Amino acid sequence: MLIIRDLTFSYGERRVFHHFDAQIPERAFCIAPNGAGKTTLLQLVAGILVPETGSVSLDDVPERTASILLSEEILFPEISIARHFRWISSFVSEEVVRERMAPFALEPWLSRTPGELSEGQKHWVALAFACCMPADIYLLDEPFRALDGEKIQLFCDILRNRSDRFLLTAHEIPANCPLDVFRW
Repeated sequence: MLIIRDLTFSYGERRVFHHFDAQIPERAFCIAPNGAGKTTLLQLVAGILVPETGSVSLDDVPERTASILLSEEILFPEISIARHFRWISSFVSEEVVRERMAPFALEPWLSRTPGELSEGQKHWVALAFACCMPADIYLLDEPFRALDGEKIQLFCDILRNRSDRFLLTAHEIPANCPLDVFRW
């Protein structure tokens, strides 16, 4: 469970969270209107941003590792897709990387660079890259943007087959997605 206590955070004069408390299931879609702070919440959970007050913890443990996907900029445009995933092997075994990569079926693109891919392909590779990193929680901002219906359903199947903790933001939830919904 992701536990948020007394969270306050602002961008200058714009207050995003004010003494916000929540308990978010460990596998959840975070649904909120535009500008409500979904992306900011992911950055606070990842430790990219620091709250003014309060805390964010995973099962009451304040320290955590997070893999976060905010945009396709997670990829280096001139490095092959294969090299991106070999880099992850410096943190976890090649076997784990291959196992996590397999459902994404990236083989046709491994010799290409992100700059050679369409927006949808690049987003799919970035999503796979984020999901292959070792982490206590996977934080994915709008993971379905630029994906067609087939890839959306495939990703829902991938989520169904993984036991990891995921927190996703979205404006709408795809059918048959195996995550709980958290709204505020």
